[in-house]
Amino acid sequence: MYRNKGLLITLALLLLFAQTSMVLAEEIDQSEPKVRVDGQLLRPEVSPIIESGRTLVEMRSIFEALGAELEWDGETRKVTAHHGDKVMMLTIDRMTAILQGQAYELEVPPRIVEGRTVVPLRFVSEALGADVKWEEETRSVMITTDHEALSVVQEVEQEELPEEIASWIEYSQNTWLAQEKVVEDIMYLLVTYGEKPTGGYSVDIQQVMESEEEIIVKVSFTQPGEEDIVTQAITHPYDLFAMKPTEKPVVYEVIGDESYVPTLVGLETLSPILAESRGIKIFRPAPEEKVATSFTFEGIANVFEGNVLYRLSNEEGEELVFDFTTGAMGDWGAIEETIEIPETVEAGETLLLEFFTESAKDGSIQDLIEIPLHVEKPL
Repeated sequence: MYRNKGLLITLALLLLFAQTSMVLAEEIDQSEPKVRVDGQLLRPEVSPIIESGRTLVEMRSIFEALGAELEWDGETRKVTAHHGDKVMMLTIDRMTAILQGQAYELEVPPRIVEGRTVVPLRFVSEALGADVKWEEETRSVMITTDHEALSVVQEVEQEELPEEIASWIEYSQNTWLAQEKVVEDIMYLLVTYGEKPTGGYSVDIQQVMESEEEIIVKVSFTQPGEEDIVTQAITHPYDLFAMKPTEKPVVYEVIGDESYVPTLVGLETLSPILAESRGIKIFRPAPEEKVATSFTFEGIANVFEGNVLYRLSNEEGEELVFDFTTGAMGDWGAIEETIEIPETVEAGETLLLEFFTESAKDGSIQDLIEIPLHVEKPL
């Protein structure tokens, strides 16, 4: 009899373990799905969920990945998405969506999960022109936004950066800029956010794609919120991506807390900056440099209307040269001019070269740079 009890207990335990294994297998099979947009893994703040066989994903992450702009009305709990000429409206917990003024019934409504809005993935993606496919093997939703053939550019892994690239990052870090540089048969994409007063700012090159005509770089910028606790120190956020060299032009698509990133106009890559202000960067001459009968200045500018004023004066403050040059507004445009030193200036004199802009509001001087120069005329 005891043997029978032992047999029954053994059978019960085996059945329990079998049921547990089945439950675990089912849980593994029903693990949260992954979402990839043009090959890039989406990393939402709230994990995707499945409801009634439909995937819901965090609203902001998917709309930004699809290139849509959002408007949120907290009073009506309604979100409006703009994508080109398309307008979509969704309301929390309602089964109806409005696309281009026409009503569509949803299979699952938008929800609020863990304080974040989640939306039906397939509907919003296809409504904005993307293709959606389910990949069972990896439990991934694959979304394609560009029907042109796009391929993911693989990053080149490196144990150590070349000294030239490390120096390039260092002298670029004060400038909000996206640029490229080829060193040792590797092409580097560098996006810098400039000098920031605190922590909490970040730059993320989220994906690099290649089409037949160009390289497409998607960059996300993040700024700290008013309630965020951040490091109280000056920071210089940047991100770097290494890839195989290409002759194709590079274009930058920006998402997050910025809508655009400046690029260089009139030159391929940034040179070492020897003097700078917020909107003017000078490559040469260097402060305290010796000059002869003439000299050339070079740099970049990103200022209102693109115009940079420059002035050369002597030790008494007498104005010797006054003129302007044109860089760019929005992007960083190259500036370069040659200045002839008046014959009245003698060897050994110290001159002051100034670059600045004037406020359109009150005429005050802005973006001022002062560079002392020493005259050393040839014999």
